[in-house]
Amino acid sequence: MSSLRLRTSDYQLYIAFGAAWAPYGGPRDEDIFPTFGVAPRVFFGRLLKIVSHDEAAPGISLEVRTRIAQSCAKRLCLTSPKSRSSADECAVNPSSAHSRTHHELV
Repeated sequence: MSSLRLRTSDYQLYIAFGAAWAPYGGPRDEDIFPTFGVAPRVFFGRLLKIVSHDEAAPGISLEVRTRIAQSCAKRLCLTSPKSRSSADECAVNPSSAHSRTHHELV
């Protein structure tokens, strides 16, 4: 994943886009690059980190965080090499990483 640091306004864009598409399994690959300029795997990795931290996504309900995190995890697992993918790696708990700082996000 890129070491690029996102601005707070970028977090809001990622969250809004992810939340809008989460009920449908996340955004389509062909919609991600024109909107964010990154590959789908990078987008879903960043979005998963963002929704896993309270300070990056204030005011987002646990229900919405969970829906977004699940769609991200599913998409990341679908694009993982088969030898590395497992049920444990694909499990998501959006509230498990609250101890990380804002600067460790992306």
